Order: sequence, then structure tokens, then C-alpha cells
Amino acid sequence: METTTMTISGGNLIINKMPYDFAYYNSFNCFGYAVNVLKWLCIDPTAMKSDEFFFKIISKELAKYNFKHVEKIVENKICVVCRRSRDDFHFMKKDENNVWSNKLGEMPIEFIDESDVFTKIWDTGDRFKYNGQIFIFVKE
Repeated sequence: METTTMTISGGNLIINKMPYDFAYYNSFNCFGYAVNVLKWLCIDPTAMKSDEFFFKIISKELAKYNFKHVEKIVENKICVVCRRSRDDFHFMKKDENNVWSNKLGEMPIEFIDESDVFTKIWDTGDRFKYNGQIFIFVKE
């Protein structure tokens, strides 16, 4: 696998760092990746109690990174989708070239098909099954 580097605010994001570097990939999560911040970003855990509460909290958090809620995906703009499970949250993003990607915990970034984004459930294969409402945000 070839190493791919993308410049973002605050440094370079390495998409496929080979050989696998646990310390690098564990330094940021799906939220940090989605908003191009190489940090582990968290939200208030009480946000998981309902879709409505999750939306209220996540809208406020994403506004800090200049994202606003929209009803559908905007082509050729950075979009972030997020949803919750019973006790966790997950983000996926689409870049300006309409390419979708995703980062699970300490795992490398993976490119995904749009059909995987709008499924009934996001199943990570471990204990997380994200089945809350999907919320869409666009970078202003």
C-alpha cells in the first residue's frame, strides 16, 4: 500500500501510514478526522440518550469547526455525517471530490462507498452498532 499524505490545517494527515503505526492512528478519532483536526475529540456522553439530544450537542460542536446542518449531501463540498449508538458516536466524511472516508478508533482511514454511508445500521463488527438517525453537515 502506498502512503498518501493530505495537507490540513495544523499539519499533514497521512491516510495510509505504512507500516501500520498504532501511536499515529490512535492520536485522533473519527470526530477529529471528520473535521480535519489530528486530535481525539469527544462529546458529552449524555448525548447518546436520544437522537434529539445528540443532534443538539453535535450541532453545537460542529459549529466550532464551521459546519452547519443540511438535509441532504452537497456535491463538491466537504460533508460530515454522524450518528449515535447506545453508548458511542461515529462520523464519516465526504471530501470536495465526493470521496467518502471513515476512521474507526485506532484503525487507519478507509475509503468507503456512499452506499455504505446511508445504510440502516453502521456495524463496525465489534460491539458498536450505530443505528441512530443520520445527521448531515456541510463545511461553510
